[in-house]
Amino acid sequence: MVGSCQSTYKAMTQGSNRFQFLDGLRGIAALWVVLLHFHTLINERSTNQFSWVLNQILPHGHIGVNIFFVLSGFVIAYSIRQKIITFPFIARFFIRRSIRLDPPYWAALLILTGLILAGPFFFQRGIEYVPSYQHLFLNAFYIHNFFELKSILPVAWTLALEFQFYFVFVFLLKSVQSLNIQMNHSEFNYSTKYATGLFWFLFILSLMQVSHIELFFELPGFFLPFWYSFFIGSLLCWAMLSLVSEFQLFLFFTAMLLFYVIGKNEDILITSAVALFIQLCIKKNKLHSYLSSYPFQYLGKISYSLYLTHWCVGTKLISLISYALNTGINEIPASILLIMGTLPSLAVAHIFYHYIEQPCLHWSRKIKFETIFPLQNFRTTKEKQGP
Repeated sequence: MVGSCQSTYKAMTQGSNRFQFLDGLRGIAALWVVLLHFHTLINERSTNQFSWVLNQILPHGHIGVNIFFVLSGFVIAYSIRQKIITFPFIARFFIRRSIRLDPPYWAALLILTGLILAGPFFFQRGIEYVPSYQHLFLNAFYIHNFFELKSILPVAWTLALEFQFYFVFVFLLKSVQSLNIQMNHSEFNYSTKYATGLFWFLFILSLMQVSHIELFFELPGFFLPFWYSFFIGSLLCWAMLSLVSEFQLFLFFTAMLLFYVIGKNEDILITSAVALFIQLCIKKNKLHSYLSSYPFQYLGKISYSLYLTHWCVGTKLISLISYALNTGINEIPASILLIMGTLPSLAVAHIFYHYIEQPCLHWSRKIKFETIFPLQNFRTTKEKQGP
């Protein structure tokens, strides 16, 4: 089983350090979320109805968020799969992450704030809400959740949770690796009693909270209810790399299903299905050829830009059409309104990616350890221990 999984892994990553089918899946997830938002807005503004097929698919766009979380867990585990986690490494990791992801987010945040301020010009009415400098600052650094403040950019709540996951995950692995060294285990042995116990403790706490089982503490804005969604993605990666056994992965899946039975929380079931789907794709490699096609890869490439900007483009455009036409909007078929919101959003996302996101991505890749910390900080464990 491990051999077949490893051969699949090599085939899927041949010539690249990325999984093309995951990029395609991310693109589908982003578009699904976008269409959900437009579907909801059009239903609020127009009396026209979508077709039966669209009404069965689009309202479930929230599944795209579950896909994002599982993929994020998988990708971070894969990206640091052979890394010794040191404090200098953690610093470099977050600097690179900030350069890659923060400027596009800040740009989208400023664009939306500008549109809010320009609202009276387009809609001939007062500004309903103007973000304060403090609110902007807290949003810019993903900490507004802790103050129970709303996201200025409505989709940013997921970015705040993802940032928290990155932070906790790398420090969690540092803790595991440090203890493994002390116990004369491999740094990358994530099946030790300590590692397994720590992983299970956080996983069960997360499932308890998302199942509305009362805990002895409450942390407003903390991502604990979503930890299981991210971490199951990391487990998928580790199982693929044989860092944990497939039996351990099975036990985590079983725990998720048990808590679904207890709490009847649909997100647990959806996350389980998403993770199982990815696991099957890794093993069978059936959908690789389809999701590797250009349309899906293109969507995957611009998915972050699309996710950030569609609220500034599509929702505002649909709102502007609704205001301009008033009841006349009912003369436009709902599916046409959906297209009128989606195509400009894709076009702007394409431009945003090439002129904002992609330069940040290239810049982040240029950062080396030596540009931040002296080389001696990066000696391997064996070098530090000596002969």
